[in-house]
Amino acid sequence: MPKVFRTSPPTELVERFLLTTGLRGVHDTTSFCKSSIDLEHFEQLLPELEPYYIPCKAKDYIYIAMTESRAITIVRHLLSSQNIKLDSQEKTTNGDKIIWYRISYDKKLIGEAIIEFN
Repeated sequence: MPKVFRTSPPTELVERFLLTTGLRGVHDTTSFCKSSIDLEHFEQLLPELEPYYIPCKAKDYIYIAMTESRAITIVRHLLSSQNIKLDSQEKTTNGDKIIWYRISYDKKLIGEAIIEFN
């Protein structure tokens, strides 16, 4: 994954962004979809994220009109900075395709974290 941050954003900031998706934090593995994102609240948090992005990436992700897809991309960046993945799964209900997202942990990374902790 290409580097998009100068330094990794703090977990507290990541969790505040996750609250805009309906999740309660980095350990909440509840599924959510794009339509559950509170874009207004998400946009209000963007100025706090700007110092962490590399300037050219901030221009691409923060200073342009926010969409649900762009918000998902930013959430992916934030979770990736914490060594957490955002998985997606497409489901069709009544002929409508909806992509559901869910936080998942790479077992290899969790094992490395346990080794470093011990």
